This record gives sequence, structure tokens and C-alpha cells, in this order.
Amino acid sequence: MFQKLFSTENPVWRAMDRMGDLMILNFLFIFFSIPIFTIGASLTALYTVSFKLLDETEGNIVKNYFKAFKNNFKQATVIWVVVLLAGLFLAYDAYLAYVSTSIVSKILMGVIILVAIIYAMWTSWIFPVQCKFDNPVKVNMKNAALMMVIHMFPTTLLITVLNVVPFLILWFYTTTFFALLPFVVFLMFSFIVYNNCKQLKKAFADYIPEPELPEDPYKE
Repeated sequence: MFQKLFSTENPVWRAMDRMGDLMILNFLFIFFSIPIFTIGASLTALYTVSFKLLDETEGNIVKNYFKAFKNNFKQATVIWVVVLLAGLFLAYDAYLAYVSTSIVSKILMGVIILVAIIYAMWTSWIFPVQCKFDNPVKVNMKNAALMMVIHMFPTTLLITVLNVVPFLILWFYTTTFFALLPFVVFLMFSFIVYNNCKQLKKAFADYIPEPELPEDPYKE
């Protein structure tokens, strides 16, 4: 009985071990994102190691994170700049439409909201695609858009909701933000990405071939 209780195969211990891995990843993501312009590379590295955790091939988490950060830095930073500028442009347009009292501005606000939803769905795909496919930036950006549409139901909707809702709650409810601050610091980002990977793994299986097993020399 005691052997089962303290066995590494015990579901409780496995869950605690995974929680520890996600906490380490969360700290790494926050630390490497501090300069702001590195967020793209940091997020790509977070996805890379999270997929490894899901496949149980992670090895040394810190080394793998740093390696993925370094390997994807250039392309992921270019993507992040595009994402950031597009987001700022949408936010500015939304602000102008919000403060305006004209009927046209209200119609424009509806268009902006629609574009913002598409933007949120696309950004939910682009960094996972960057971590999984060794293509030029333009190709990965286009493929992310195609996968977003192809896997709209349920993958795109699920990961977009998981990405957006926590930040909306923290934004609109200040008291909730302070109450959940420990969760944000210790777990939130890695928890979101890890659960995204569970959904994305199924979708990526259509594009990533399974590794070929070596032939059995004794097979007749």
C-alpha cells in the first residue's frame, strides 16, 4: 500500500510533478518576457517545451526552454512585432470609435470587434505554428491563418476562449486581478499554453508525420 502511495506512477504525485514543471515554465516565460520585445520568442519557447511535456520528452526544462528561445528568437520577434502593431492599431481604432458619438462610429465599432475576434483567433495559432514548423515567417503566418479556419470547430474556438477570457476577467475586475495575482505569477501562462497544446496536438497530427520505426530485422 505504501509503495503505491509513494510511487512515481501515483496519479497524485504525477500531477504534483507536472504542476512543478508548469510553475518553472511560468517563471521562465515571465522572466524572458520582461524586455517586452522578447515576448514572441518567450511564448514560442513556452509552447515548444509544453508540447514536450505533453509528449513526456521534455528532458531538462530550463535548457530546452533556453534552446527554443534562442533558435526561434529572430522569426518569433518579427511575428511578435506584427502582432503587437496590429493589436495597437485595433486598440486605437476602438478607442476612437468609442469616444465618438456618430452613428458611423458605432457601425465601425462592430467591424472592429469582428476584426479583433479574428485577430485573437489568428494570434492563438501563430506562435504554436512557429514552434512546430521550420518555415519562413510569411509561410508560418499564412499557415496559421489557414489552420485557424480549417480547425475552427472546436480547436480555434477553444484555444481562443482559453487565451482571451482570463485576461478579460483580470482587465475588467480589478479586485479579481489582485486576488488572482499569485495564480498569474506562479501558473497562469504555462497553464493556458499547456492546455492549448492538448487541443493543438490533435490538429497538428494532420500535418506532422509520425516518425518511422526501424524495420525489424527478424521480421519475415
